[in-house]
Amino acid sequence: LDFFKVEAILNADLGLVSKSGPGGIQRYLLAVRADLPAEQIRTLKHLRFCHVKNDSVGLLFLNHALLQQGLPEMDRFFASTETKSKGSQALSTVYFGGADVCLVTEEAYQTTVAMNPQIGRKVRILLTSPLLMGSVAVYRKAYPARMRQLILNGVNELKNYPRGAQILSMFQATELRQATEADLTETRRMYREYRQKKGRLL
Repeated sequence: LDFFKVEAILNADLGLVSKSGPGGIQRYLLAVRADLPAEQIRTLKHLRFCHVKNDSVGLLFLNHALLQQGLPEMDRFFASTETKSKGSQALSTVYFGGADVCLVTEEAYQTTVAMNPQIGRKVRILLTSPLLMGSVAVYRKAYPARMRQLILNGVNELKNYPRGAQILSMFQATELRQATEADLTETRRMYREYRQKKGRLL
């Protein structure tokens, strides 16, 4: 989200984005205990919430959804908030009864349920985001196109070597590609609507 705060004064072009992983382009899911009668986000008030730490885009999605319904942001909406280092841990917390609601990526949900189908039976999806961009690299505008292509080619060669694969794994990415303005559309729209709505509530 830092990109949107400075893009008006940033003299740069979009660079690389991950095809998957926390920093990539993905959907977010708001998941609840399957035995709860909740059908709308407003019915989650005063429940226990769990999310992955440092996931600003996921929390943007959630707070945007709350404000659109005329509700307070998450820190004043839920009874308690807990953070986990991984989406699988957030889902397990709901599964074992430590929380009622969690926010995870679609990728994390699918991977976790594939490994433990019981979680899929005890947790259901209440809300799904559009495709949102987690982070993006940028180039200064004067940076040569030839060099940009060399960087893209070199980064994607990493996966073919053990040490390179370890580097990609550190960033929880499998492959990078050139980002486009279309990739940013939904995230930018949501950020602007959130800022406008939040401004009216101040």
